[in-house]
Amino acid sequence: MYILYCAITKTYNWALLLAISAVLINGLALLLNHGRCPLTTLAEKQGAEKGSVTDIFLPLWIARHIFRISTVLFTAELVLLGIGFFMK
Repeated sequence: MYILYCAITKTYNWALLLAISAVLINGLALLLNHGRCPLTTLAEKQGAEKGSVTDIFLPLWIARHIFRISTVLFTAELVLLGIGFFMK
């Protein structure tokens, strides 16, 4: 949400860089773990049958596609940031 806020308000600061870095590091962790969230393994070690805990907080249809949805939103935010930065 902060990245979107910065794109709309054309705010470019260290907190934006930190937010983008956090998303990219999370994406790298997913990539290195073959698309499987590292927290899934942790949940399974703690006794969860499937290791999925996203359905607790989200409807099942969103939980199933959360990585795709997040990727599209993140890409759109980066495009908006780029447009705002280069159209000054």
